[in-house]
Amino acid sequence: MVGTNARGGMSSVIKAYDDVGFLAAESAQVIFTHDDGSLLKRLWLAFSAYIHIFVLLLMRQVDLIHVHVAERGSFFRKSVIFWLAKMAGVPVIFHMHAAEFREFYAHCPAIVQRYIAWVLSHCSYIIVLSQSWKSYYQGICSAPIDVIANFVVDNFPVPQSLADKQEMHVLFLGRMGQRKGIYDLLDAAVSVCHQRKDIHFWCAGDGEVEQVKAAAKQKGIGDNFHVLGWINAHERKSLLEKCHVFTLPSYNEGLPMAIIEAMSAGLVVVSTTAGGIPEMIESGDNGLLIEAGDSAALASIFVQLASDNALCQRLAANARQTFERNYSAAVVTAKVSRIYQQLTM
Repeated sequence: MVGTNARGGMSSVIKAYDDVGFLAAESAQVIFTHDDGSLLKRLWLAFSAYIHIFVLLLMRQVDLIHVHVAERGSFFRKSVIFWLAKMAGVPVIFHMHAAEFREFYAHCPAIVQRYIAWVLSHCSYIIVLSQSWKSYYQGICSAPIDVIANFVVDNFPVPQSLADKQEMHVLFLGRMGQRKGIYDLLDAAVSVCHQRKDIHFWCAGDGEVEQVKAAAKQKGIGDNFHVLGWINAHERKSLLEKCHVFTLPSYNEGLPMAIIEAMSAGLVVVSTTAGGIPEMIESGDNGLLIEAGDSAALASIFVQLASDNALCQRLAANARQTFERNYSAAVVTAKVSRIYQQLTM
């Protein structure tokens, strides 16, 4: 299994496969081609990974390569591995996580688009995160494509009760920047905090952390809008246990790991119609969705949820059921195992 060790959803996916024992059961080895750090460090890691994979292929110790892929540099780095696998006659799976692949592909020159389409078409299999992404990739390539969701390890077998909450705590987990809608959340929080003082917002992740802190202070909501920056796994779990609502007002997404984790924890999910999110969340049933950029609607939902415990309870319970039915480790890994068997028979 090949991917990145940098902070973010894709590394969380790889870690989840390891944590539930899937990699050990499949005798799979993880090789990282990318990580956080200096350009020199990243170049050396990629080069070392290529050499490592080449040697394993040369020694005929590889039956299949499962590659986790995003857009831009990630795609081109992973296309080197595609070529190594093809030259060795080894099946290769591209597991597409790119939230902005449409924009990336559309802005590439025609010759680069043809290269991308050719590589994708000659993969043994492509895994995508939602039906909408499957439809997109079918429009640019001819490889077999299957929809397999992400999953998270279930750390919340007994989610918290939302009944009789005295304050409402809203959680944002993700890279802080325009794509994830953090500035729309700030605008919504200003409106909410002018109406109620019992709603608190907690934001954790990397990205434009200092800019968001400064904006919250400038808007006068620093007492209710808490910007934490990057947090570790223990702190993340504590926040998921503390909070009642999870929000991700994104403009582009694949299938967000953070939403799956929030559903597993029994939080009410408030998000947008971006990417594969509407295939996870049916608005009014197991969460609430708005159009990206509609900060007024976002604010209205938070105020409504703070006043309606019964609605919170119903949405959270349905979200947890959705997690158990569609996004548990057992459900997802069984689908990947079947593809492995199909390609190595």
